[in-house]
Amino acid sequence: VLVTGGSQGASVLSEVVLLVPFAIWIRQSLAPVPLLRLAWQPAVASLALALSAWAIGWRIGAGAWAGVAVGAMVYVVALLALGTFGPQERAGTTVGRQP
Repeated sequence: VLVTGGSQGASVLSEVVLLVPFAIWIRQSLAPVPLLRLAWQPAVASLALALSAWAIGWRIGAGAWAGVAVGAMVYVVALLALGTFGPQERAGTTVGRQP
């Protein structure tokens, strides 16, 4: 994680501090959560967003807002292309939902 200031570092650290006890509790109460299997696709899409926002906004010089707009579109396309959303998410259903 690239952190440039104290408040950003505190924010990231607070999320990690919250994740650890909740992950332990879920593992003990329900079942292990396959974090790597769940997180790799959004992580790759985030990397594509960051690279495209940098390339459009700063490298080409189109401005920060153009980089953000293109990056957001790249993120959505990357999530779809990587197959992040399975049939259940595309159908709008959840586990255990009864009709």
